Amino acid sequence: MNHDWDDLVGVIESARIESKKGKAVVRFGTSPRAEEIWQDVKNRIRKHVSIGYIVHEMVLEKDEDGTRTYRVTDWEPFEQSFVTVPADPTVGVGRSLDNQKTLNQLRDMGIIIPTGAADNHPEIEIRSESTMKTKTLRDASGRLVRAKVDENDVIVEIIEVLEESNGERQAGIEAEQNRVRDILDLFEQYGSRGVDPNQFIRDKSKTASDYQRALLDAAANPQGNKGGKRNVTPTAADSPDIGLSDSEIRNYSFLNVLRYLSNPTNEKYRQAAAFELEASAAAEGKLQREAQGIIVPNDVLRSAAPIAKSGSGANLIATEHLAGSFIDMLYNKSSVMQYATTLTGLVGDLSIPTQEGGATGYWLGEDADATLSEITFGERTLQNRTCAALVEMTRKMIMQSSNDVEMLARGDIAKALALTIDKAALYGTGGDQPLGLAGITGVNPVNLVGTHPNYQEFIEMETSIAADNADVGSMLYMMNAVGRGHCKSTQKFANTNGSPIWEAGNTVNGYGTHISNQINNGDYWFGVWSELLIGLWGGLDLTVDPYTHSSKGRLRIVAFQDADVAVRHPQSFCLGRKAA
Repeated sequence: MNHDWDDLVGVIESARIESKKGKAVVRFGTSPRAEEIWQDVKNRIRKHVSIGYIVHEMVLEKDEDGTRTYRVTDWEPFEQSFVTVPADPTVGVGRSLDNQKTLNQLRDMGIIIPTGAADNHPEIEIRSESTMKTKTLRDASGRLVRAKVDENDVIVEIIEVLEESNGERQAGIEAEQNRVRDILDLFEQYGSRGVDPNQFIRDKSKTASDYQRALLDAAANPQGNKGGKRNVTPTAADSPDIGLSDSEIRNYSFLNVLRYLSNPTNEKYRQAAAFELEASAAAEGKLQREAQGIIVPNDVLRSAAPIAKSGSGANLIATEHLAGSFIDMLYNKSSVMQYATTLTGLVGDLSIPTQEGGATGYWLGEDADATLSEITFGERTLQNRTCAALVEMTRKMIMQSSNDVEMLARGDIAKALALTIDKAALYGTGGDQPLGLAGITGVNPVNLVGTHPNYQEFIEMETSIAADNADVGSMLYMMNAVGRGHCKSTQKFANTNGSPIWEAGNTVNGYGTHISNQINNGDYWFGVWSELLIGLWGGLDLTVDPYTHSSKGRLRIVAFQDADVAVRHPQSFCLGRKAA
């Protein structure tokens, strides 16, 4: 404190120069005095520091009228003090000495005083010799010495040994500096989560990995988070969200997850995915299920991902654009989900009431009693079934840091899941998978005469739904590309040279159309697609198989999404196909 070497409150673990500014990582002691200073630092009472340093070499620039001007070309800091009044408060580093005691200690050590300090203390002289100069350097045995050297920096005379050679001691110091730096890096990036980093820094048996595990445990138990840097978004008790902030959602990377899963023993990949691992642990606790790999939290899946655009160089610029959320990607790549009613973020099974029959009305004579009638209700249940989709990516692809590659990876996974859900919504067989429209009792059938319908049969599909009073919303035909080709090449009425079934605006029989090769050849669907319910439960579980195609440099990525399909009113749909 205040350059008093007897008032020691801590040690410097590491120091560096960044952007022409000196930065240091320090470790405070455990004495009452050190604790007092630490509290003042945390409360921003003590903000000013001063640096003491050794000049190893300087060059005489001018010698005019007995005034010599030197340029220091080699210097080394040796102590840092908190000071009450710094010499230069704008920089935060003092260059003058504050007491005669320190001056005497430095003079006894033979340390050359910087020019600014010498101005404040004229009794100190900077000596130079024409034939030799004095330098602080290491000799052949590794000792730090102050010595006279010739013009080739060869030691001529050792004046003083400042530090004996001790390789093991130096290695231990560097290891401790790295340990403290890694713990502080984790704290700066993710906040404390209620876990005090100082406890881990003071306990030298604790590693950065120990601190990281403590952060993950705290994230999995949010109720224990009494403080920390992150502002957690409150979530409802039955919400699958874990409360990630907007900045944390922006920073979430699928590529970090895939790189880690491809080689979980790689410490570099683990450190890069530390936040994603923390979020996965929290999601497991929230969803009360064990991940097969890493769970992508519902917060990330449902939120738009702000991705920074890359410029002409390798550095990212500040401009951002909003990419759709992962669930939006599912919609865009799915035929059925674009038009169905999709329920996201579900927790537990969901029962949806439906009205199966209406009340009956009567005309009454005078003094007659009305006949009691009841509205018949049913229910449709959505239960979480696990949908698995497989995607292959190259190792080189997941090693990229490009935002475009990040979105490509998300898009590939979304597409694989969307196609799987699409197929199940139409043709699921029940059991472990949903029961699709083709297997649900009550869907109107239209038996086609041929493989493909004529215009009259398209009208019949419309009529069958209207006859059940189920044409209660916007209706749409769905078919595959072969079906579209049939409609474009077939006349509405044979042998009339009239219009084809396919009408202007990509319509048939006045209704819109959607083309998907997920639909079996010869099947034609028509209906009120909003009556189809698709449920998505929170959390996307990702695993990576790095072995199956390792010889090809490919990774097999399996995505697990809990989903289910139900139909509120089967009469709102019709399937036209040739009778078996």
